[in-house]
Amino acid sequence: MRIRPPPRFYSTSLFPALRDSLICTPARIVCSYGARAALHFQQPIEIGTIAHGHQVFLVRMALCNQLAPVRRDWSDITFTGLRSGSGVFFEEVTLEARIGPEVVALLIDPEPDELLTKTKLDFNLKAGTAPTLYGPIVFLIWWVPPFVNGRPSVFYEQVMDPLCPETSTILGRLSGQTHLHVLVVGSGGRVCNLFEYRNIFGFDKIRTGAVAARVAWPGTDDFKRAKQSYEEEYTIDELLSTE
Repeated sequence: MRIRPPPRFYSTSLFPALRDSLICTPARIVCSYGARAALHFQQPIEIGTIAHGHQVFLVRMALCNQLAPVRRDWSDITFTGLRSGSGVFFEEVTLEARIGPEVVALLIDPEPDELLTKTKLDFNLKAGTAPTLYGPIVFLIWWVPPFVNGRPSVFYEQVMDPLCPETSTILGRLSGQTHLHVLVVGSGGRVCNLFEYRNIFGFDKIRTGAVAARVAWPGTDDFKRAKQSYEEEYTIDELLSTE
């Protein structure tokens, strides 16, 4: 696990439409959300419709993607084409045939030894939207306690482009799952461990912020310039301290 390694590693979804959405911003934060795995469970939703007579009702249904309670070896799953360094990606994976495809978080760490010895990981998320002169962004900071000198001992930065429609789609799918699976990926792209969390990370609120940022933005965005501004002016401490 790495704390702010130089050069800084940025990650977003592995879905093709988002692979180049690598920006964060040096501007004030519009809104942010924090979540801890110990918080009360908020039921995520997926929208479906049921016809009854001449009326159509919206029915809120969550994808129950809790894995069967058996220990298994996930090392047969390997991802290719990953960038070097540590970070977090979203990817679509089928872990169990009865569940089907779901969106998971790939926690990529070239030296995952510390993560391999854990059966539980206190994995937390601080996320929000931020404006920049070159377009808005969604930032997600995944962190693990304890705090050392005012910052978490381990954290991973992830950014997504709210101007890309695929971002809203992915966040919507995440909010519609009962659980989030975090796959620890080591060297060579091999899955080394898997953690399962009840989905209380607030992806529905993150999606709402992303949609609002996209609607409010009048122009186009410049990924490279926004990324450079973020590197020069924004710090993890500032993002984590934002309410």
